Amino acid sequence: MLLLQRKIKHPGLFDFVILVGFWGLLAVQMQGFSDDPGVGWHIKTGEFVYRNFSVPRVDPFLAGPQREWVADQWLSDLLLYLCYQTGGFQLLYLLLTILFALTFFLILYANCVKTSCGFLGSALAVLLTFKLSQLHFILRPVVFSFFFFAVVFGLMYRVSHELFQSSSEEQVQKIKNNFLSLPVLFILWANMHPSFVLGLIVVFAAAAGTLVDKYIFNESAALSDIAIKRLFLLALTCAAVTLVNPYFWGLHWSIFELGHSSFFMKFHMEWLSPDFKSFEGMLLEVMLAVIGVALLIRSGGPRPVNGFELLVVVFFVHSAFFAVRMLPYCSMVLTPLAARCLYLYGDLPLFSELKIFKRVKRAFCWLEDLENSSARGRIGTFVAISVIGGFYFFGNAMPFYHGPYGPPAKKFPYKAIEFIKSQLNSGESVAVMSPPEWGGFITMFGEGRLRAVIDDRNTLLGEKFYKDYFKYLTPLEDWEGYCRRLGVKRILLKREHLLARFIKKFHLELVAYSDELAVVIKVPEAVGI
Repeated sequence: MLLLQRKIKHPGLFDFVILVGFWGLLAVQMQGFSDDPGVGWHIKTGEFVYRNFSVPRVDPFLAGPQREWVADQWLSDLLLYLCYQTGGFQLLYLLLTILFALTFFLILYANCVKTSCGFLGSALAVLLTFKLSQLHFILRPVVFSFFFFAVVFGLMYRVSHELFQSSSEEQVQKIKNNFLSLPVLFILWANMHPSFVLGLIVVFAAAAGTLVDKYIFNESAALSDIAIKRLFLLALTCAAVTLVNPYFWGLHWSIFELGHSSFFMKFHMEWLSPDFKSFEGMLLEVMLAVIGVALLIRSGGPRPVNGFELLVVVFFVHSAFFAVRMLPYCSMVLTPLAARCLYLYGDLPLFSELKIFKRVKRAFCWLEDLENSSARGRIGTFVAISVIGGFYFFGNAMPFYHGPYGPPAKKFPYKAIEFIKSQLNSGESVAVMSPPEWGGFITMFGEGRLRAVIDDRNTLLGEKFYKDYFKYLTPLEDWEGYCRRLGVKRILLKREHLLARFIKKFHLELVAYSDELAVVIKVPEAVGI
């Protein structure tokens, strides 16, 4: 009994951080979890793969001509569909919440601690990153991508640090140990989300970082040439295995097409520069300030960053300044450095000369020792998962969350969709023009009887189609002719849309349905109205 009692560790600060983090996801962030316009077509793509045992080569959902399509997230979509088929949106909410939280509180935290960042500093830095990354806590495959990125970055981060503590033979062996696991990760990642490209950047940065260490930071004695070559070979292997996907080079070309389009980069807020007055922008400023000030006040000691850290920090910070979407990845890269920098503040003279600050430092050291002997998040993780799992299995709900499951009725036209379906004959289908953000919703809930003309899959439709949509769907253009050319019978618009207000005011006879959210407009068969 005494031995058993010694093995049981007490809760620590990080256990509390985990509980607060889970609570924040469920009570605050969950409100907009399924607002994303791609929820519907992602799940339907998974259903297509499941039922046909193959990936789509042409788009099976939208009305109009057949278009070649690279479903670059097909494996993630399959997992989402299987979860949805098994337990509905509730199960999707449950599993993705757990995966998102564990990406930071398990993978990222373990990486910080294993590289000797300390326990309290790691906990605080991870919490900051977790809060910043919540801007992309959405029901979409990007949640899987965060997990893969955290794993790959952690592996490369540890390798880059361990090389300096090893002999030449040990360096080669440490790199060899990743020759199986890392390529397997990239095969999975390349079939789950196009952000595998960011993982490749991390791996190549680890290889290139050794050259920076050797020839710029003068660490030639610590790094063997054979270890550097093996690291580059590992990076090339990871890049090569990403071709193991149903589309081969087509996957990489589709990613290039999206990134190459300035129109689509400006069209979505996630590809615009962050607003540093927003909550996420201020959190990034805090993290950068913590690191920057700590590096300025440090006096002597070992070099604060190695070549790998320097390269990835420069790349991802630069990327984050130009695209909101990069903020979570940037914050993950900064987390270990931020954790280490927190401890540099303890070397300031005021912590050794002023009495009150001496007490603060002693209290911090006491908390660090206490955290070292604690459960280090195990208890918090167990309690959090047990609570949300219990609510799901016994109440088919999530604790602290009282909103709807799935796309919310306040933002998506459930009633209008049901009305259009009720007007169709048995076996009849109709093409529906709608805003791009409703296209995926129509694909999922239209049951094949309603086929959207446009959705948020940018590279599938191309710039011209999007530009035509915004050009013609206004009162001042030939919106009727445009819709007839596309075979559209019904237009489903938001109530505040300019064309919807125009039709309701001047041509009320064309309004087939209207509610507090949406308006259904009949496209007249004759020219003019």
